[in-house]
Amino acid sequence: MIVTGILLGVVSAILLGVAGLLHVQNRISFRRLRVVHSRRANDIQRRRMERMELRNRKILMEDTVRGGTTAVEAIHRTITGTTFDLVDRYSRSEELKAKAKKAREVHDEKSRTFYKAVRTTNRALHVFADMIAERQSPSKPGKDQSSDEK
Repeated sequence: MIVTGILLGVVSAILLGVAGLLHVQNRISFRRLRVVHSRRANDIQRRRMERMELRNRKILMEDTVRGGTTAVEAIHRTITGTTFDLVDRYSRSEELKAKAKKAREVHDEKSRTFYKAVRTTNRALHVFADMIAERQSPSKPGKDQSSDEK
């Protein structure tokens, strides 16, 4: 009976020691897992920020081209309007005035067409850039959460 008690005590001590070692190993493994998870989360956040920065730069560039086009068009209209107005005002020949009027109509139509084409091209380039960025993106929205859970 005493031997059985001692034997049970020794076995209990051994099992308790093994459990303690397993506990320490589990804590170390858990710390390593948290570090890996933290790095992965940081990488995911970095990629999200890079995509957001790229998107914001694209929007800024598109707005800059659009605004610049509008400004250049306004200046162009002002200069040509002044020129045609001066020709109309100081010209004594009705034939020259008629030709200037016709030239102004053609010029204004071509200018509108040109600036419209610039704006359309600007939009098309940015839609195309969005498509390329979407294809090159390593992970789509929503995938980041599923890769975290693995």
